[in-house]
Amino acid sequence: MADPTYAYPVINTASYLIDYALTAVTLMIVYYCIKFFLVPEPTAEEKAEMKESGEKVTEWFKKKEKEGKSNTEKEKREHLLGPAKAFLIRAEQAAEKLKDDDLRTKNNSAVIDARSRVTTIEHSLSGVKNRLRTAKMHAKDEEKDYYDNLYNNNEVMINECTNHLHNQIPDATVADADWNTRVIEIRAAAEVIKNNSGALIKSIDKFIEKEEKNIAAISASPRGPPPYGAS
Repeated sequence: MADPTYAYPVINTASYLIDYALTAVTLMIVYYCIKFFLVPEPTAEEKAEMKESGEKVTEWFKKKEKEGKSNTEKEKREHLLGPAKAFLIRAEQAAEKLKDDDLRTKNNSAVIDARSRVTTIEHSLSGVKNRLRTAKMHAKDEEKDYYDNLYNNNEVMINECTNHLHNQIPDATVADADWNTRVIEIRAAAEVIKNNSGALIKSIDKFIEKEEKNIAAISASPRGPPPYGAS
């Protein structure tokens, strides 16, 4: 049988805890009664301030929601146009090298390098064309005119390449006068493609960032197809 002397501390402790809890509850009831009956109703000015604060909080949440939606739309535009932009950068770089670096010497090695550069430009512009077709299918209806403009401007560069670069790199065995004439023609066409590629890249960047849909039609070379045939 348990010694009853050990029960007294337990009973006393429990009684103390119950008294403490009742006291705490009583104090809380008194506090809320005082608050309910004695705290004055907010003044018109305080109500206006509370309303203004609430409106600011609501406006902040709406702003964050709009920013989140804007970022999502930006990511979608970047996803759709990123591949075409990458091909444009490649075309621009190849055209710049063809214009500034290639065909400085009249030999077979220079001819091979220049023809390889033209092939890179052709493949790159073809890549732009295919990526824009795919992107347009997934673009919003109100944005499709912009994609059409990009596509049409890329076609201008494809025609420039077809008329003035494709099969137009001369053999190293041609006469010097013919070589010089054709090198001038090639560099002029390369400059057109370089400048127009750069213009489309900048337009795409603006469109991705700000949904700016304005794009000026780029111009081709004023020259017609060269009078000479393929070499």
